[in-house]
Amino acid sequence: MLTSPDVSQIHALARWNHDRWEILDQSRNGSFIDGARMPRDRWLPLEADTELSMGEGPDAQWIVADLGPPMNCVFPCGEPEQAVELPARGVFLPQGAPPELHVHCLAGEWIAESPDGGTALADGAMLVLGGRNWEVSLCPELTRTIESGRPPASSLVLHFALSQDEEHACLVVQSDVGAIDLGERIHHYSLATLARLRLRDACRGLAPPSQGWVSTAELARMLGVDASYVNIQVFRARQQFAEALPARDSAPLLVERRRGELRMGDYGFTVRRGAVAEGAMRRHASGELGLV
Repeated sequence: MLTSPDVSQIHALARWNHDRWEILDQSRNGSFIDGARMPRDRWLPLEADTELSMGEGPDAQWIVADLGPPMNCVFPCGEPEQAVELPARGVFLPQGAPPELHVHCLAGEWIAESPDGGTALADGAMLVLGGRNWEVSLCPELTRTIESGRPPASSLVLHFALSQDEEHACLVVQSDVGAIDLGERIHHYSLATLARLRLRDACRGLAPPSQGWVSTAELARMLGVDASYVNIQVFRARQQFAEALPARDSAPLLVERRRGELRMGDYGFTVRRGAVAEGAMRRHASGELGLV
């Protein structure tokens, strides 16, 4: 906070204008760039190492050190220098500690998902992570860019292997550099169930955007668990997936959500029960998943 008596309550405005930072003087006593007074009616571009003066006190002199573009991020309250960027593909928070939230962007909306479920985020929202209060900072322009762009396709293929009695579920992920064995996990059966639903709808001829959607309550009934347990399984599956795979391969969400429903994400997959292959889906030349 600037405390000099000649500093106005709103002294200047700064904005990101497509590819550069700009500043506009809004003060009573004036703002200065490299000693020259700024006009009050014109946005001026900022350059590296420029000196800004917004008053006469020593705390009102600033040097432009970083002209990088803005980013969607979260940071501990009062400590913006510890900001953690929010990539569209998602990030688990807090970093370097047992994850409590998975924050990601879907269809232009930022979501914070925990084992208890998901919550929509807005700019300035407050989160509690690791016993600390964190503030969410979202840039509408960046989010619109994310929303307008199609999530990159993934070359990964998920191979589900279920035992004949379906008591055991294993998952191997095939990437362009080899196979990654994710072992046997309870949440792999939940993922395999979602894959089966998407496969069923593809066989019925439903369009790809409509394939595989199921309500959380219905999925819980199919799995014989509580709906809250479904959220826990999805959270654990995403966490294992993110930790085991390179970031470049995890752009599409492993599990997608919409209005109380969820489905298997945009990945090719195969499902095998015992010695029987139930079916497979692969990405076609059009970029959409289809039956093999």
